[in-house]
Amino acid sequence: MMETRMLIARLLIQYRNQQLTGTDQDELLDWVNRSAAHRAVFEKINDRNYLREMLDRLLAAQDRVWKQVWSVLKE
Repeated sequence: MMETRMLIARLLIQYRNQQLTGTDQDELLDWVNRSAAHRAVFEKINDRNYLREMLDRLLAAQDRVWKQVWSVLKE
């Protein structure tokens, strides 16, 4: 299961970077077409607004964590 997730993650990254081989593209499209949930993931990963929102959330969380670390270190 984890191996499959890692494979799909790799294929999604390669797709975003326009680096898929024909075989890899076929495998990714097969996965996408297997379920509505897979298609939703594929569509989200290709939605710039969604990616921007997720990056903003990640950066905000990172900032909160660093503030907590610094407050502990100051004590």
